[in-house]
Amino acid sequence: MSHLNCPSENRFKGKFKGLLDRLMESNLPRVTTIILLVHTDEVWNIAWSHDGLYLASASRDKSAIIWRTGSSAAHEAGPHQDWTPHFVLRDHPYPVACLAWSKDDSVLLTSSDNFIKLWNTKTGACINTPIDEHTDMVTALSWLPDGSGFISGGLDRKIIHW
Repeated sequence: MSHLNCPSENRFKGKFKGLLDRLMESNLPRVTTIILLVHTDEVWNIAWSHDGLYLASASRDKSAIIWRTGSSAAHEAGPHQDWTPHFVLRDHPYPVACLAWSKDDSVLLTSSDNFIKLWNTKTGACINTPIDEHTDMVTALSWLPDGSGFISGGLDRKIIHW
């Protein structure tokens, strides 16, 4: 096994220490595209649906929101886009950190601390909350390529196949 080092100085503390590479910071664009006013706190993650018609956002305010963007492709979204909340998913006990759309966009995964929820994107209903196998915050969610399940990874160093 090889180990690579990436020199960086960062401003994050605690569990998120090491997430910001200061060498890249100056290369990142600093243009506000849209302010998601329905959220009442920081937005921590965003993910486009595969068809480009919806954007999901995860927030420190313990909610995830599915936004109807009105565009037919993600690259068409611009600073004056009229995005409207399609569903506000509030049944989270802690801030929402991760999001992942199913291959057919029918299910959205969200994670809140060590909890994972599956949401029906047509109705906004929570369709499943699997047993919390993680013992610490879930930091990654990804659907299997064939859509038959998903995997999660967390600060507990576990990767779980669901």
